[in-house]
Amino acid sequence: MFQRFITKLFLALQFTIAIAQVNTESMRNSFSDDSLKHALRLDLSLEKSSEEVFDASVNYRFDINIGENLTSFLVISYENGYEQLPENEKNIIKNKGFGHFRLTKNFSNNFYMEGFVQAGFNDFLLMERRSLYGLGVRNKLIDKKRAILFSGVGFMSESETYNTKLEDNKNLLRSTNYLNANFSISESIQLINTLYFQLSTVEEKDYRLLFESIFEYKLNNNLEFSFELNYRFDNQPHGDLGKNYYDVKNGITYRF
Repeated sequence: MFQRFITKLFLALQFTIAIAQVNTESMRNSFSDDSLKHALRLDLSLEKSSEEVFDASVNYRFDINIGENLTSFLVISYENGYEQLPENEKNIIKNKGFGHFRLTKNFSNNFYMEGFVQAGFNDFLLMERRSLYGLGVRNKLIDKKRAILFSGVGFMSESETYNTKLEDNKNLLRSTNYLNANFSISESIQLINTLYFQLSTVEEKDYRLLFESIFEYKLNNNLEFSFELNYRFDNQPHGDLGKNYYDVKNGITYRF
């Protein structure tokens, strides 16, 4: 009954396609015999004509298999971009970062319980500071050779400080729900799609949706190329920000 309810709920949400909680589904590692894994990703972009535009990001992930069906991971990410104008002035166009720690307990092959904490900032979204912690459950709905489907439901306490005149601080409890589908197109190619839905427990019109799609191509045992598309819808954005937000990037990841 629980699996059937969750499946119907998220299939309905897909028709209404947050960065309230950064998408950590794509950051999970599948442990085999390894108890410890690292991953370092670097993205660089430079455009130059009469003006110069530079964009760089670094992402580090640390995964550990603690034992007794207990795993955890830590993700740290930072992105910065600037525009060098002809008069030698520098205009910052991107400055954001976050850290996320998650602990997962496996109670069976299909059922998990999770706890997480996160902190971050995003100048583009006028977010000076954001912190949260929460608990949830994760359920494996489908496990095939080429496709795996997970769902998750939970709650998180969210504290935000915005650089706006109308609303500087916000503290509330949100439900956090997701549907995650991993497709193995071949031994070298993987497609990861995740849909998040997050709703305030005190204001039904305050909700966010995030869809992320990641295409990964494995170059060898240590290197992989990736293309990432993020779409966010915030029904109650802060300041004069619009309800829609897009982010597209590609990069290369080194695993060791």
